[in-house]
Amino acid sequence: MRHIGGNVCSVTHLQWMLLRKLAEQSSASAGQITNLIKQIQDDTKQSVDVINEVKKEVASGIDLAHETEWNFTQILQSMQHVADQIEEMSATAQQMSAGSQPVSASISNVAQVSKETSVSTQNVAASVEEQMASMEEISSSWKV
Repeated sequence: MRHIGGNVCSVTHLQWMLLRKLAEQSSASAGQITNLIKQIQDDTKQSVDVINEVKKEVASGIDLAHETEWNFTQILQSMQHVADQIEEMSATAQQMSAGSQPVSASISNVAQVSKETSVSTQNVAASVEEQMASMEEISSSWKV
């Protein structure tokens, strides 16, 4: 170090002040970085918690979709059973119509209504099958 008319102390003091300020800034920055890291960790934990909750909800939705599919299958089977019984009744009614003309006309009306009901039931059964297919498609897209 050169001594230039008493300025050695002031240069050293200035350097010490600059180092002190730099150390304070470094310490403050380290604190900010620590706070940012803690915030990121907290946010990450919250994200993981939300993801886990969403996974539970999706699993619940899939279970509900499977249950709905089973219920639609039961409805379809019941409707098919009713359609079969209606067809049997229609066949029986047609056999009975061979008896007499007045009874025959009445039974023909019953048979017609039975056939219409059977067609309507089959239409509903077809609609339920379409809904089941849609539910299966939804269920398969929800699988985690």
